Amino acid sequence: MRSHASKIPHITMIIIGLFVSSLVFVSVLEREEKHLKQELDHAALNIAKDLEREVDTQVYALQSIATFFEASELVDRHEFYSLVTPFYKRSPSFQAIQWVPIVPASEKSRYEAVAQYDGFPGFRFFERDKNGEFIPVEKRDHYYPVFYLEPFQKNGIALGYDLGSETHRNTAIQNALKNKTTSASKAIYLMKGDHSKPVIMVLSPISKKLTDRDASRITGFVLGVIQINALIDRVSPRKYAASKALRNINITIFEENDDYSRTYISSRNYPKQAADIKNQAYEQTVRTIKTVKVADQSWRLIIYPNAYKYKISPNLKPFIASGMSLFFIFILAILMRAYLQKKQKAEEHLEEKTTSLSASEERFYAIIDSMAEGLVAIGVNGNIEIFNHAAESIFDYNTQEVIGKQASLLVPSAAELLTSSPSDVLTKNQLDQFIGVTREAEGLKKNGASITLSVSITEVSIKGKSLFVGMIKDITEQKNLTLMKSELIRTANHNLRAPLTSIKGALSIIKNNTSELSGKTLRTLATINTNSTRLGELIAGILDMEKLNTGVFSTPNEPITLSHIAKKGIAASEEFAKSVNVKLEYCSQLPDDLLTRGNEDHLLQLVEHLIINAIKHSPPETSITVETSSSDSAIRLTVFDKGKDITEALRPQLFTRFSSLEDTDSHGRGGCGLGLSIASIIVEQHQGKIDFYRTTDEETAFYFELPIYSGPRKSGDNTA
Repeated sequence: MRSHASKIPHITMIIIGLFVSSLVFVSVLEREEKHLKQELDHAALNIAKDLEREVDTQVYALQSIATFFEASELVDRHEFYSLVTPFYKRSPSFQAIQWVPIVPASEKSRYEAVAQYDGFPGFRFFERDKNGEFIPVEKRDHYYPVFYLEPFQKNGIALGYDLGSETHRNTAIQNALKNKTTSASKAIYLMKGDHSKPVIMVLSPISKKLTDRDASRITGFVLGVIQINALIDRVSPRKYAASKALRNINITIFEENDDYSRTYISSRNYPKQAADIKNQAYEQTVRTIKTVKVADQSWRLIIYPNAYKYKISPNLKPFIASGMSLFFIFILAILMRAYLQKKQKAEEHLEEKTTSLSASEERFYAIIDSMAEGLVAIGVNGNIEIFNHAAESIFDYNTQEVIGKQASLLVPSAAELLTSSPSDVLTKNQLDQFIGVTREAEGLKKNGASITLSVSITEVSIKGKSLFVGMIKDITEQKNLTLMKSELIRTANHNLRAPLTSIKGALSIIKNNTSELSGKTLRTLATINTNSTRLGELIAGILDMEKLNTGVFSTPNEPITLSHIAKKGIAASEEFAKSVNVKLEYCSQLPDDLLTRGNEDHLLQLVEHLIINAIKHSPPETSITVETSSSDSAIRLTVFDKGKDITEALRPQLFTRFSSLEDTDSHGRGGCGLGLSIASIIVEQHQGKIDFYRTTDEETAFYFELPIYSGPRKSGDNTA
């Protein structure tokens, strides 16, 4: 019986060891699979970004060529060849670059005659019948022929082909005409091309004014034929697969349709087995799906490792971890047995722990002293408890001179906190306004010299005892540089505005004596006056932006009612609105006692920018509504106008510098593109949010939100 009883601990240890080993094996296996999935996700993200960047490069090239057409009276075939040759030679993805004019039926014969005169005697507009044979085009109101084409040697067969005669090509054309922007076709195949090599058409519209009185309209397209397989090959996905388990990364592309279905396009590997890869892409368990925008089309990328199976390519880490756990259990059993046999070694173990604790404390202070920033920790009584080497360099004290002393020795403003507490003990409520916030404070060196500090305070609790840790930087030099920059801005303001003021004054004098000036001279003077005004606005905008960024405009924040700011902004913009026959209306849903905290001048400037922007883009005889409202945590001001819709593609750059919706607004005025950028900076400085959306009533709504202020109201406040 005793022999059996003595075996029970060993059997128990073996069972525990096997259980722990199995648990470790499963855990490590799951972790490795998760790691591989994360690695694949990372690779897929980079592949998608590279592919989208490659597509954007081709689209930008086509848009550049379209811009050249818009700026030119006429582009002949030789100029077209010289213009587009560098683009398709630099990018193997281009199969061809074409110019496709929009030809009315009445102009068909003239265009054919021009092409024949250019050296193509057999040129005719043609299309394909159901059997794919070339036939003369049927009668239509408009034709979209391939008129210029490069490189001609391998694409000449398409010269004269009417793109409007084929469904996919015509759909892309109509989308470009409808949206007046770059459009892409579904995946198609060349007229005499290999059906394993799909392509897409990307069309960039060419807009021109046929006469000075006409509005701009689309007269044709610059069309790029892009090889999808060549596009994928330029991504080179192998460089993203660092793991040996990811032997090869497969890329399969599907096209997203309007009915939410998908159409297979192409695959990175084994194009002859396209159908198999298409099915495999959806059956893979370890895969990543990414979406890539190609102009107005969307591609779905299915990215997955090739032949990923642990049975074929085993991962040894789970086995190693399981073996190590068994070894650990074995060692633990030996240690437990030794511990039971030798209790006297407990004192040695305690001594080892004490030594380890001392080493940890030494490491802690070594880390504190190695920090680049000054660190000062004070207790609830305001006494300094920790003072690192960087703090010694800032204040010129050594640690022994300040430990146990009051924090006011270093930062005089700290004395105000202690005197406000009758028990001379700091409470969390007293430090709430400082904790977690970086503030400027005045500090004193050992020699009495004053320095400017950046102080960030955090609270830590050690065994129920609070300790307030301050991270300190000496920003005296930085502060001086800011003041110098402020002076530079003021000087620049004067030096830039003075010449403009002189020009405006001279123009005013000339305008008062216009009886002897010709009509052309008067128009020139009007242009100079307009441009000098815009230049003045641009200078003012740039200077305002720099002042906001450098803090030159900084003044103390105060409790403010947003309704008050809205009314002042409307009053300031009323005259401009009347001059363009636009009506301003105000609607408030705010309680009178609901406040926010901010700089009144800055917020008024913000509201004026949004209202002026709305006026500029509102048609005459329309109204603009300024509305103030609130939610649980924020106050909102919204400006509604009936201007043109803003596409989502413009959202990322709308609030950046020199961003403008159009060259001119609804009233023929140009803008400098700084108003919304300045508005964005002001909102950011007030910890707010700015954005826009399109309402169901076809109105554009620009809005900003600011946090609600629930503190005490300033005495004598009459902002409401």
